[in-house]
Amino acid sequence: MSGSEIQVLEFEINQERFAVPIKYVSEVVEVDEVEDYPNKNDNIIGITGVREKVVSVIDTENLLFDNKSNSRVHSMLLFR
Repeated sequence: MSGSEIQVLEFEINQERFAVPIKYVSEVVEVDEVEDYPNKNDNIIGITGVREKVVSVIDTENLLFDNKSNSRVHSMLLFR
């Protein structure tokens, strides 16, 4: 790989394509269960557990497009 090339993870939200440099992604996980909690930000779906850690699940469709996601299947990028 030359110095000007980078590896990216591509994904789609609301029929638009995005890419994140691989060096910032630690893993991609499927989220089965998301727990709701009171007084959360509109861009937060809830929380879930990943390897004994509690992490927030963000509604990126709502965050980027002001369009609340109705999807019950969540893939989550974990960043370094």
